[in-house]
Amino acid sequence: RNLDKTLAILKDELVPVITFGGKPVILTSYPGIAGEIRAVFVRDPDGYPVGLFEIASAPPAAAAAQSNVVGARICLVVDDLETTCRWFQHLVGPEFKFWLSPGWLGGDRSFTDLTNTPGQFRMALAMIPGSPVVMEFIEYQEHIKNFVRPNFQDPGAAHILFMSRDVDLIMTRARAAGLRTLSATDGPVFIGPTTRSFFVTDPDGFWAEFMDHGVKKKP
Repeated sequence: RNLDKTLAILKDELVPVITFGGKPVILTSYPGIAGEIRAVFVRDPDGYPVGLFEIASAPPAAAAAQSNVVGARICLVVDDLETTCRWFQHLVGPEFKFWLSPGWLGGDRSFTDLTNTPGQFRMALAMIPGSPVVMEFIEYQEHIKNFVRPNFQDPGAAHILFMSRDVDLIMTRARAAGLRTLSATDGPVFIGPTTRSFFVTDPDGFWAEFMDHGVKKKP
């Protein structure tokens, strides 16, 4: 709700600002967001970029009136947009429907200044089923193809957790796609008396965890 106040606090704490000039830029449009936007990117302690967006005419939000955060997106830079979208939709289910930009976006000064990265990009968006959070994939037109995929325990490595009604169904889809899990049994593992979980990695090295609760009891 108040980007300038938030950015001032972060600068006082010496948080690195990625955006050119160290100040917000104005975007006249952004996929999935209506109205003018002021935005800036900073970097967290593990090196991850974090985007802070202030929308001129923000839609109603479930956040408390005193909260300065009214929404969130999970954003991943990917190697191939269609491949990553298919991977997630296959595992999560057909209700995980992605919108894909029809062509290349960006290339103007505002987007270049925002990320301090020149070049055009394509984008895909989907609302995570059962959640108000949007998942956003970005593919840059020019990017390194032989990038290093992180190990699970590496600082800065991240994963997303999907709560499932039954991980056995997700496991069936994973095996049909030829995926292997992190577990020694190559299947769901009980991490509690009635909680099961497993991890798989997407084509870009990002980890996805699927968990259920109360479906089965640990033997």
